[in-house]
Parts: sequence; C-alpha cells; structure tokens
Amino acid sequence: MDIEIVNLQRFKIPNMRQVRKRERKTRKWTQEAMAQALLEVKAGRLSLWQAAQQFGVTKSSLSDRVSGRVSYDCVYGQRTLLTPEDEDSLVEYCLYSASHGFPLTKPQVLGHALAIYNLRHREAQRTVLGQTWWINFWEQQHHRLTARTPDIIDRGRASCAKRGSDMLGGDNPNICCLCGEDIFSLKRIKTYSRSPPV
Repeated sequence: MDIEIVNLQRFKIPNMRQVRKRERKTRKWTQEAMAQALLEVKAGRLSLWQAAQQFGVTKSSLSDRVSGRVSYDCVYGQRTLLTPEDEDSLVEYCLYSASHGFPLTKPQVLGHALAIYNLRHREAQRTVLGQTWWINFWEQQHHRLTARTPDIIDRGRASCAKRGSDMLGGDNPNICCLCGEDIFSLKRIKTYSRSPPV
C-alpha cells in the first residue's frame, strides 16, 4: 500500500498583494480610441472588424456599444467606494492632522473613510471597509502619505499630557500647559503623515 504525500504548499491561499502583482487580463484600448471607432462605424465609413483593427479595440466591446447593449461611456471595472474628491479630502485631512502633531493611524483613516462612504450612500451603508479598499487607497496615495512608526514619547512630552494639577501649572499660575483632553499613546503604532519630497 503506497501512501502519497501531498505538498500542502501548493494549496496555500495567495496573499492579496500577490494577487495584485500577477498579470491580469485587462483592456488594452483607451476611451478615445473606442469613441473614434464608434464614430467611424456609426458614420458607415468602416465595418466593425475594420474599425476594431484600425483603432486597436476589441470587436466585441465595439459591437456592444454600436448595438446599444452597453453605453458608449461605460468604464471598465467596479465602481469605486469613494469618489476621487472624497479620497483627496481624506488625504488632506490626514496631512492636516499630521502637521498639527496628531497623525492618524490606519484604523482612524479607515473609520473616517467609512464615515464618508456612509454619508454618501445612506441607502446601502457598510459596517467596515475591507483590506482590499485599504490596499487600493494606499497604492494610489503612497506618494502623498507615508507610514512610519513614531518614536516613543519622551518623559517631558508624556508628562504634559497627564491629567491633574500639573496641567494648570502647579504652584506657578503663570505657566499654563493646555494640551486639550487628548492623551498621548505610549504604544509604538504606525501613523500616516506627509511623504518626504523626492
């Protein structure tokens, strides 16, 4: 009786980052080329096959647009969760927070993005934005933001954030250290701030 040993490494589920790096079948034509091919076919100057060859678009996609099955300005892929304007405002808020000394962590950025999404889509609200959204957001915005682990807070800065009579200057009322009610975290967590200029 022979026992076959199965290599479990072959059945390993791929990482999301590895899936993104694989070669995917995507369209090779531009919207402008499709619009020109569509105009030529509708004017009767070229057939479907000739227009597809001349402008470098797929014949089936051109046929779908000529027949009206697909709108001529249809874009490839799924709709994004946040509009580009919303993502820009989220990045600007991250930069603003970091410039004022309170850089945002990944869960905070995801929380703000979820709040924006739920505000824009009241009919189909979500409870969480997934890791795929975060990877896509980071790939698009990595030139504007940077992720780093902050230094451990020194004793002077941490004592400024403690609650108690020391915040009001102690015995000397002329010295007033108003740090708000924010408490500094003593953990080493990643925060997101402005990327250094290249």
